Amino acid sequence: MTTHPMRSSRRVAAAAGGAFASIYIFYTSAPTSLAISTPSAGLRVGIVMLIVVVVQLLVPLLSRYVSTRRRMVTAALAAMGAGRPTLPAAGHWPGMALLGLGFGVFVVASTAWAKEIARPELLGEALGLYGFRAAISGAVGAPIGLWLAQTVGVYRTAVAGGILAFGSVLVTLSTQTAPETTGGVTPSEDSEPTKHGFQSGTTLVALIGVVALSAAAPEHAHDLLLF
Repeated sequence: MTTHPMRSSRRVAAAAGGAFASIYIFYTSAPTSLAISTPSAGLRVGIVMLIVVVVQLLVPLLSRYVSTRRRMVTAALAAMGAGRPTLPAAGHWPGMALLGLGFGVFVVASTAWAKEIARPELLGEALGLYGFRAAISGAVGAPIGLWLAQTVGVYRTAVAGGILAFGSVLVTLSTQTAPETTGGVTPSEDSEPTKHGFQSGTTLVALIGVVALSAAAPEHAHDLLLF
């Protein structure tokens, strides 16, 4: 079966969109959701960012124990998805740790994966697409996080971010682990059980985003769908 040569790159970029939207929802909702926390919300966000940076330095070591980029990226997204809904619990610390750990691993592993699965002549386009999806999702996720925190409360905002991260897991599970060949199919892809996965990761993440917002703010779901 012939497939688009950028299919897998598009899926990785779509997963990046979900992950970056999720983390930016956390960043901008933190002043509201962590307003009464000690230490302050700003310090807690700084701690999460520090975890992200430190973990990124350790990802090359983790690569020795994980067989494929897909498994590493999927595990990172799962950690983010688990961390978001648990943020309101136990003084926010377990959720913050999972979120920072997951996002730190995701940034490094997914970028490497985007490079790994791209055909040489399409490498620039693949990395550009990844960067664009990550940037635009962060730009959209930031105001949405602020709006959710002020409108629907802490827990629903956390759940919305978790849905986006877990939704990105579904995209990665349908993504191959080797570059597309000229014909569009690689031996590794042909042996993968997920070769008949989702045809449009971007559409899936977008739909998951609508579900996340509808779950967090059901009273606004009708207006969202009309938009």
